[in-house]
Amino acid sequence: MLAAALGQEFAVAAAQRPVDKVSAEVTINGDRLPMGVTRHIVATFRVPEGQHLYSDPVPDGLVAAAIELDDIDGILSYEPLGPPTSPLTLAGSGETLQTYEGDVVLRLPVTQNARQMHKDDQGRYVMISGRVRWQACNDFECFGPESMPFSFRVDAGFPVLGDMGPGVGRVPAMNGAQHFQRLIDRRAVAASSADDE
Repeated sequence: MLAAALGQEFAVAAAQRPVDKVSAEVTINGDRLPMGVTRHIVATFRVPEGQHLYSDPVPDGLVAAAIELDDIDGILSYEPLGPPTSPLTLAGSGETLQTYEGDVVLRLPVTQNARQMHKDDQGRYVMISGRVRWQACNDFECFGPESMPFSFRVDAGFPVLGDMGPGVGRVPAMNGAQHFQRLIDRRAVAASSADDE
């Protein structure tokens, strides 16, 4: 505006088109998480056309798409599951990274061991919280890292225990002791037959 007021020549920069952003949604598959049962935390990333996300490992300065749990005693996670990746070799460094293209679904198997089981009028439950993180890039640039927190209250029910110990009466009897005794008897008979031969 100052250059125009002084009668000087000036160039107007082309208006930059807003960049579509990745969106994320996090759910847990199943509405109950009894002790010893595994469920998946599912993160769905909607990735605009022309962009991609990275899988671990990534060099310093980049952020891989991931599901991270808060450090909650009693909530255990296993190896994350993801779709196949495609290799991308960076110009200049020659380093090859693994990328996710298109919409991406990551799964984190979790279970609980009753250390953080709570109880109220609605019954027993556990709280699971954490965040998903990602960084989108296209063929020319990478955008800033992003993250989104999540928190779930999940019904826990009674611990799933057999009728072979102190958990008797907590869940309907599963005849675990009887089955175990039959297994021992069968093995004893098989061992005795082998000795006779």
